[in-house]
Amino acid sequence: MFVSKDLINSLDLGVIVIADDRRISAWNDWIAHKAQVDAAEALGRTLVELFPALEGSQLLAAVERVFTAGLPTIMSHHFHPRVLPLVEVRGRVVEPVEQSVVVRPLLAAEGRGPSCLIQVSDLTSAVKRDRHLRKVTAYNRTLFEMSADALVTVDGDGRMLDTNPSFETLTGRSGAGLRGQAFCDVFLSVEEARAFVRQAFADRLQHDATLSLRHAEGGLRHVLLNAAVIPGAQSDDPCLYISARDISHRIEAQRQLARKSDELERSNAELSAFAYVASHDLRQPLRMISSYLGLIERRLGAGLSEDLKEYFAFAVDGARRMDRLILDLLDYSRVGHDDGRLEAVDVAEVVNDSLLNLKLAIEESQAELVVGALPVIEADRLELLRLFQNLIGNALKYRSLERLPRIEVGYRGDGGEHCFFVRDNGIGIAADQSDRAFGIFQRLVPAEQYEGTGIGLAICKKIVEHRGGRIWVESLPGRGSTFFFTVPEGAAAP
Repeated sequence: MFVSKDLINSLDLGVIVIADDRRISAWNDWIAHKAQVDAAEALGRTLVELFPALEGSQLLAAVERVFTAGLPTIMSHHFHPRVLPLVEVRGRVVEPVEQSVVVRPLLAAEGRGPSCLIQVSDLTSAVKRDRHLRKVTAYNRTLFEMSADALVTVDGDGRMLDTNPSFETLTGRSGAGLRGQAFCDVFLSVEEARAFVRQAFADRLQHDATLSLRHAEGGLRHVLLNAAVIPGAQSDDPCLYISARDISHRIEAQRQLARKSDELERSNAELSAFAYVASHDLRQPLRMISSYLGLIERRLGAGLSEDLKEYFAFAVDGARRMDRLILDLLDYSRVGHDDGRLEAVDVAEVVNDSLLNLKLAIEESQAELVVGALPVIEADRLELLRLFQNLIGNALKYRSLERLPRIEVGYRGDGGEHCFFVRDNGIGIAADQSDRAFGIFQRLVPAEQYEGTGIGLAICKKIVEHRGGRIWVESLPGRGSTFFFTVPEGAAAP
């Protein structure tokens, strides 16, 4: 059979014809390019002369079967990889060619002996795709098997096709026992599960459905379900890929938190009521003590010695300070229980109001007040008033006896929060006492020198932290203190 040279050169596969003397009689352009051997060099030579490594190869054995028995041979790349040393050259990249080789008899032309045809197909792209697909499949399978979330695929009839170990642990059932079974039957509410599956198939996506399933050994597991429609692995029919995350601990924690929150709310209400009642009931006998001490002092009049007058003064002062302590304690207990409405507040107006409330103390101490530019923020106006009044009042109270008090109120933006400060030139606080200053009933100076209950800064701390802010002090003993507090930025007021 005569084969046109132009015809075989036009083919997108390799063509080699071996004559009955085992020498090459045809060598097309495709094979010349892949083998890096021109036709002029190949024609008239044997395969072994061109490629010595083929000596004793399966290819030569197949050629011999053609000549001796007329039998064809198909050499798949799976069993006979890279039969011929062919390469594809792209610039500097030299890549071996994956091949499928067919060796078969070729009808002899008249007057010629039998020939053997070798056809070589380039399967490199197909092999690459196959290898990539195998890698992707193995990778996805590993993710499926190793996932901490329970995973399951469900067909259009609602039956489980595949499950991972986490799903088997979640349900307490083996994979073999689950596959082929109805997915919805493992749930406490079969109807809710069916509705989830129907909706997922309809929408092709379903998010965050919380259902409860039965464990094989008893008990319930609360799960968060998410699903997406994917092509079936064995058919073109779509199936559901479902993840089930065990949120039993989260649900239980939420329930416990709700219970604790209710208990705390009741406890706070009871504490608030107790503080109010206790303060009222405690103040009544104190007023009686003060009143009767005053009556006794007036009744005895001039008959009292100086010592007794001093004792009476101590007793009355003690009752007065106890009354002030009870009132401060009541104020402290109320912080955080009366959530005032947040509104746009002009802080400059709030500071001005606090200065008016402290006008007498300011005049008596001859204090110099410096108030910087202050913003309008979203806050509780009454809480801000108490804060500034307490901090400025503290600065007036703990002033130095060596100089007239100077108090500065200012503001600085501090990355996502409003930061205010009250600076004074008073007696200051030792560095190791700065945290203790905000504790309830913590007095850092003797009561004989500076009166007070030790609750003012504790109230400030409670107000600030109740709104998610911070409060701290920077101080030098004998030179003064600067108290800072922050208010988180909400919707900035215009």
